[in-house]
Amino acid sequence: MIESQEVDIVYVATPHTIHFDLALMCLSQGVSVLCEKPLGINFTQVSRLVEASKSNDTFLMEALWTRFIPATKKIIEIIASGEMGEVEQVEAEFSFKATYDPKSRLFDVAQGGGSILDIGIYPVFLAYLLLGIPEKIEATASLAETGADLSCSIRLDYPRKRSAALFSSFLFDATMSARITLSKGYILMSPRWHESTNLTIIKAGYDPYEITCPKIGKGY
Repeated sequence: MIESQEVDIVYVATPHTIHFDLALMCLSQGVSVLCEKPLGINFTQVSRLVEASKSNDTFLMEALWTRFIPATKKIIEIIASGEMGEVEQVEAEFSFKATYDPKSRLFDVAQGGGSILDIGIYPVFLAYLLLGIPEKIEATASLAETGADLSCSIRLDYPRKRSAALFSSFLFDATMSARITLSKGYILMSPRWHESTNLTIIKAGYDPYEITCPKIGKGY
């Protein structure tokens, strides 16, 4: 199918460990790719996909739908306006209690298991979106017997003392909220923040107010 020259774009939604091979196959044939997260299971794979995208002048994108929900768009709009000042800190978590099964894709390293690749990518995405690439990364993980991370706490440090505090886990259900601290106040993304439909804006010297950001369909 990929070699038929009749396909414009492919959505890769296979298990994590097959993303790289299929995406690379498409890019090498000039077929655009929308690939489920994670784009690859390590830095080397992602780097090779980016290189293939550039060398073949072919579109490549990681399918992280939270980037396009109305709540995220509104946050970007508020920050761009300057009304709340600059982003100073991002706090976000993604956690749910999963039944441990060493053969499950969640816990099997051979299948790309671990909380970071499955759900930790969401908090990391928010930090990179609003603060960019950090100067320093510190991470502490709790590992399963399989070697996959059951939970992970991440701190990202940026210039001018800006930072991000992020967390992912399979060990328990969490509130699933996110807080964006700015120089003139902060923004709360209501649970579950990665598909939030409500923002609370708290600006210094003003009464808090809410902004409703309804999703279209399921948000995808």
